[in-house]
Amino acid sequence: MASPEDVAAFAAQVGWPVVLKAVRGGYDGRGVWVCDGPGRPPRCWAMGCPAREEYVPFVRELAALVARSPHRQGAAYRSCRPSSGRGLPGGTRAAPGLSTVLAEDAERLALELADALGVTGLGVELFETSRGLL
Repeated sequence: MASPEDVAAFAAQVGWPVVLKAVRGGYDGRGVWVCDGPGRPPRCWAMGCPAREEYVPFVRELAALVARSPHRQGAAYRSCRPSSGRGLPGGTRAAPGLSTVLAEDAERLALELADALGVTGLGVELFETSRGLL
């Protein structure tokens, strides 16, 4: 668990803002805060948090759902955009304006990850950035 001092030291390495995440009870955007400087501690300190990671500026978040058979046949479902409000998950929606190339890249990455992990089904969250998918 990180302290405010740990977060400041981390930010000195990667720069502000940083993303702070609840260690427990966080999922699909819940328990995630962007902290833009040392003088602006978010609510998460009251929860006994956070874990920390570098902030990634992104255009939108995407999700890819894939399934594989035990014989390594794979299927990918159309990539979508998670929707949420006020840090709470709200389901998924079609990703308007998502190019075929970007959708296929997301699905390929999800299938490759499922194969590498040896799992039969997987949901993968991705960020569309100005430089591609992350």
